[in-house]
Order: sequence, then C-alpha cells, then structure tokens
Amino acid sequence: MRNTKNQKAKLMIRLIQYSRETVVVITLVFEQKVKQFLETERYNELMQRQELELAIASKTDRDKLLAMLAEQQIVLDEELHKIQREKETERFRLIEQLQEGKQYTYDGQ
Repeated sequence: MRNTKNQKAKLMIRLIQYSRETVVVITLVFEQKVKQFLETERYNELMQRQELELAIASKTDRDKLLAMLAEQQIVLDEELHKIQREKETERFRLIEQLQEGKQYTYDGQ
C-alpha cells in the first residue's frame, strides 16, 4: 500500500510537471500569436495610412488638374468670342461694301 501511495505521489508530481510544461508552452504560443497579431495590426495601419495619403494626393492632383482645365477653358472661350466678334465685324463690313457697291451701281447707271 505504501508503494501504491508512492507511485500515486510520483504520478501526481509528473502530472504537475507536465501541466507546468504545458502551461509554459501554451503561454509561449499565446505570446507568439499576440506578437504576430500586433505586427499584422501595425502593418494594416501602415497600409491604411498609405492608402489615405495616396487618396489625398490623388484628390489634390485631380483638383489641380480641374482648376487648370477650367482656366484653359476660360482662355479658349475668350479666344473663341474674340474670333466670333472679328467674324461678325468682317461680315458687317462685307455687307456694307456690298451695299455700297450696289448703291454705286445704281447711282452709276
């Protein structure tokens, strides 16, 4: 019976030792997983920050391009209006010349 108690005690000690070792292993694995998770989170935050910076830069570039296009459109519209005014002036001048020519023709006959 004494031998059995000794065996039971030894088994309990081994079980406690295995349990401690298991807890240490589980703790190490848990710490590794937490470390990996934190690294992944840092990486994700970095990627989100870079995406945001790219989006802001893209919007800024787009806004600059739109402003430049608007300025060019204004210049082109002004040039077009100038050409249209010149064309109208030339048309009226030609009409006047034609009318003067007709009047000269009528007066000369």
